[in-house]
Amino acid sequence: MRVRSRGGAGSGVGALTNALGGAGVEGPGGAELSDAAVFASLGGIGFQHLMIGKGADARLAIDGLAAGLSLRPEVVALAVARLGARSTLQLRPDDDAAEALLAQDTPPHEGRLIWLDRASLPYDPLPRGYQRGICHLVGVVSVSADEVLLDDRSDRPLPLDPFRLRHTRSLCSIGGNPLLTVGPGVSRPVSVLAGDLLGAMASGVRAHLDAPIGNRGILGIRELAARIRDPGHASSWRRCFGRGAALFHAHAALYRFVQESAGPGLSRGIFAEAVADLGSALDQPLLAEHAKRWRTIEAAWTDLAESALPSDTPALGRARLILAERQARLHAEGLDSSDFLATSSEELVAIARGMESAFPIDARALAFRHAEIAAKLEALAAAEADAGGEFLSLAPAPAPNGERRVKPR
Repeated sequence: MRVRSRGGAGSGVGALTNALGGAGVEGPGGAELSDAAVFASLGGIGFQHLMIGKGADARLAIDGLAAGLSLRPEVVALAVARLGARSTLQLRPDDDAAEALLAQDTPPHEGRLIWLDRASLPYDPLPRGYQRGICHLVGVVSVSADEVLLDDRSDRPLPLDPFRLRHTRSLCSIGGNPLLTVGPGVSRPVSVLAGDLLGAMASGVRAHLDAPIGNRGILGIRELAARIRDPGHASSWRRCFGRGAALFHAHAALYRFVQESAGPGLSRGIFAEAVADLGSALDQPLLAEHAKRWRTIEAAWTDLAESALPSDTPALGRARLILAERQARLHAEGLDSSDFLATSSEELVAIARGMESAFPIDARALAFRHAEIAAKLEALAAAEADAGGEFLSLAPAPAPNGERRVKPR
């Protein structure tokens, strides 16, 4: 029996888990559906970095899911199908029609999810410049004339007034104000369900290793390293951000997006959990053993994130403490922590303004700092390429009839 009804992992994973769990959908073997299983159904890990905006408003965004920052409706619908559930996607290009659709009563044993523009959410403040850049999946707990209660990482529902909801939906780059309704489907044998989830993760890892586009996959990690390290790069950090508030926001983004993805360490920990769980469900001990490699990689991503806001530079270290506490309190307290969220945002703005007038690291020390961060990214790219290859050697291979089979122990 599920106990959790909201909250959980970020990047929309927890909201989707709760919507499916509330509809009675189960994980492999009839177990409670976990964030890790839903993460696997979405394809597992990936890497993407984007530059949003220009000039003083230039901002960095990073994502660690195979689906990337967009988390498109069709990707979510495919994940729901993999879990043996059903979904209905409804689009309404007119705002009034979309709100009327959302206000309709939810059928019993069904969950609803919508996409918002993350940067325009009042409880999750991002610096100016991120608008229209990050599509964010949230669950709908209830709808009334005065407010909509959302399921978004916090274990308490987050209220949003209807006008603000309309605004943040209108800024979302996914058109048509999509509403995804999920419900129970057909129970599937554990070997089939677990095999499909492992196959989805294998497809995600394969794309991660082979991505030909410079801002995605292993190549994307190395490209980001080059932008940070090399001032002569056409899109180098020092060209795009200078040494001021924009560069501070880039450092803060590197920390924030790594630690606030579906899970800390750019979601590599939740990936490890999924690998271990599926290895157990399929009686594949080598997979459970392999999961330890991704725990090590998770720790390395966390170390990278913390090196972007080091404690030996007081203003940067203070920003890291604020961001970590804000994330923890939002998860645990919801909008009961609104006073802290407001004051912490004001302090971060003050820190950014201070960076504009006097950046706390001189040019020479900054070059060394960036070289260190870039070296860690290069090491992570190598570690993920090696671990990804090993994972694929253990993952399902296509059978001659098109079904998936699990390699023998």
